Amino acid sequence: RRITFDLTGLPPAPEEIEAFVDDRSPDAYAKLVNRLLASSAFGERQATWWLDVVRYAESDGFKADDPRPNAWRYRDYVIQSFNSDKPFNRMIMEQLAGDEQYPGNGDALVATGFLRHYPDEYNAVNLEQRRQEILFDITDTTASAFLGITLGCAKCHDHKFDPIAQSDYFRMQAFFAGYFPKDSSLLNGESHAAYEAKRKAWDDKTAAYRAKLEEIEKPYLDKEMQQQWDRHVE
Repeated sequence: RRITFDLTGLPPAPEEIEAFVDDRSPDAYAKLVNRLLASSAFGERQATWWLDVVRYAESDGFKADDPRPNAWRYRDYVIQSFNSDKPFNRMIMEQLAGDEQYPGNGDALVATGFLRHYPDEYNAVNLEQRRQEILFDITDTTASAFLGITLGCAKCHDHKFDPIAQSDYFRMQAFFAGYFPKDSSLLNGESHAAYEAKRKAWDDKTAAYRAKLEEIEKPYLDKEMQQQWDRHVE
C-alpha cells in the first residue's frame, strides 16, 4: 500500500492487494515495484513534483491572468519523460535549449516550455521592467531546479550564506539575455508545409496594414522608451 502511494499517488485496488498477498514467490515485491514503475500513473505522480519546481501554470497570473491554452503540452512532455525513463541530462538539455540542441524534434521544442512558465502581465505599462522580471524568474527557477540553490538572493547583493557574488548571478542571467518568447508550429511534413503556405499568404495580405500600424505606433513607442531611459538615468 505504501509503495503504491509513493510511486503512483493512488491507493491499490482491492484485487491488486489480493494478488500481492496471494503471490508467494520470492520476487513478489520486486514484481510489484516493476508493475508500478511501468504504470502510466508513475509518470503522472512524479511530474507533480517537477511541475511544482518549475512553477508550471495554465494561466499568466497577476491581474489579467490570461489562460495559456497550450501549456498542457509541457505537462504531458514531463509525464512522458518520466514514463519513458528519459536520461536526466537529456531532459535538462531539452528544457534549457531543446530548440537549438535538437532542431526539428517536436518533443525538444515543447520542452523549452520550461522557460515560458513565468508569471506575466501581458499588458504591463513598463515593458523594460516586464522583460527584466521575466529574466529574473527564468534565472531563479533554473538555479533552484537544476542547481538546487536559491540564487535569487544574489540579484541584489552577494549571497550571505553561499559563495555566490552578485556578478555570478548576472553572468548566469547572461545566458538568457537573448531570450525572446516564440510560438512555433509542431506540425510535420505536408501539414507543416500547408500551415506555412497559409501563414505566408496571411503575411503577404496584411503586410501593408502592419507596416502602417508600426508607422503610427513608432513615435509613441519611441517617446515612451526615451522617458523610461531618462528615468533610469536619473
